[in-house]
This record gives sequence, C-alpha cells and structure tokens, in this order.
Amino acid sequence: MLRWAGAKSRFMDRILPRLPSSDGGLWEPFGGTGEVGLTWRARELEAGRRAHIYYTDIDPMLRALFAVAASPRYLRDIFDMTFERQVERTKSEHVAGDWSALRIQYQEVRDEFNRLLWDRAENTYTHPHAAQLAALGLWLNRAGFNGISRYNKQQLFNTPVGRHNVQGPIFPSAEEREHWFSVRYNALRDNPRYIYAADGPPSSSCIVYADPPYTGFDDKPCEFYLQRYGLPETEQWVKTVQNWPNYIVVTNNLTPTLRQLYGDHGFTLIDKYMRPGTVSAGDRTPIQEGIWVRPFKG
Repeated sequence: MLRWAGAKSRFMDRILPRLPSSDGGLWEPFGGTGEVGLTWRARELEAGRRAHIYYTDIDPMLRALFAVAASPRYLRDIFDMTFERQVERTKSEHVAGDWSALRIQYQEVRDEFNRLLWDRAENTYTHPHAAQLAALGLWLNRAGFNGISRYNKQQLFNTPVGRHNVQGPIFPSAEEREHWFSVRYNALRDNPRYIYAADGPPSSSCIVYADPPYTGFDDKPCEFYLQRYGLPETEQWVKTVQNWPNYIVVTNNLTPTLRQLYGDHGFTLIDKYMRPGTVSAGDRTPIQEGIWVRPFKG
C-alpha cells in the first residue's frame, strides 16, 4: 500500500532465512512498513510456533498508520472518509498532462498534515488526530516524490510532489487498504506491546532485525524526522547493540567503512545483493547491500 524508499519486500527471500525462530519474538527498531516482521510472524504461525513482533519507527505518518491499524473500527472509518475525499478531488480536478491542480492540492494537503502534526500529543501512537494524519500521510506518500518521507528542521513534512504518468498518482483501493489494516490489526491485537518497544529489545531472547538509514557510499548523512543520520549515528548504534545479548540481523549498504564497522563489532557478512540506487538523489544505479548477523551472546 505504501511507496517506501528502502522497502525490503523484493529481498525477503534473502532476509527471512536469516531470521531464526524465537519465543522472545522479533523487534524492528527501524520499522518502516513492518513487512519483515509481519512476514516472519506469518512463517512462524504457519509452523505452529509463537510469534510476537515489536515495532518502532520515528516517522509520524507511519506511527499514525499503525495507531489506526490497532484501533477500533471507527478510526478506520474516519481514515477512509478523509482519504477518499482527497482521492475524489484528485480524480475530479486532474487533467491528463496538466499537473497544476495536483501541485495545488499537494501543497494544501501537506499544509494540513503539518498543521495536524504540530497539534499533536507527544506520542503520535496516541495522537488525537491519528486517523486524519494517517489518511493525509498516505495520500502524500502516493502523490509525493518516489515514496520519500522527509521532514525539515522545523519538523515539517517537506517532500515535494512526485512525477507521474498522464493518468496521475495511483492510489490504493478500499480493498487494498482494508487488507493492509487487517493484517496489521491481527498482529497488533495479539501483540499489545507491538508499537511500544522504543528503548531496546523487550527481552534478551528477542530477535532484532535492523535496517538503519543508508549513509551512502560517500558516507554522507541523510535527514530523517527530527534526526540527522550519518556515519557517526551508525557507529553509535553499532556500539550500543554490542552490549545487547540478542541475535541481530542487519541490512545496510556494503560500503568499505560499514563493512569494517560491523566486522569490528562481531557481525559477520553472510550475504549481499543489489538494490536500486537512492531515488531521492535521482540516481537509480544499483547499489550493493549486505546482510550481517551477530549471534546470541552469553
């Protein structure tokens, strides 16, 4: 349903075999769309095993979407109503090859999203306008540039409008949205702590799957919501997890710097593959990515 830069669905056959079973569950500290955890859980349940999953992400739109997925039906009704209203406006105003109406709507929706974001509770999992935030955020995600989610120093969403074919943006249908929410609702219902594991693994037996932000082959930092994430942040994160006893699987760019960093801290490179380049830079040149594993300690 989401267009998300760095999504791992196409590489699931490389990642999933590296994630073992565990009664302690699986935690994604850089959750994104949560697909790895959900796919791992489906595999475990099919085999008749326990499969708790835990999710953390800093992006307010993702947090709002998961909050709606975990909530009573009325919040999803508000979400559907808000989302459909914007989609209908897009369809009614769009003229093939003329993007002026879309640019105006995009600016208005982005302004409304940012206004609601500022009128927020400290934790957007419990945001009073979570349904509206999630609906506007999904519309921006589909109409914006290549699934990129970026915020400026004022904590405002500032991704530009995307480039689309003559038909305009493609939005998920009601059936696709319901399936997305239903899968997550079932996971959230059975895992009441799913979205609250924010400070570290919930237990020493929990598997950790981490897909940190990419620093690029020039090791330049990237900007995330309220955070600048570059090589120093990656180094700090690796040093932090070194003290965890958990089994950890990491996917990240296979740069010489990161290869040495993970190797120096007990991680073993066990697989590599090519993924498209960074769409935000307009470069689709394939980039090599690695899968590192650090087994249980102690």
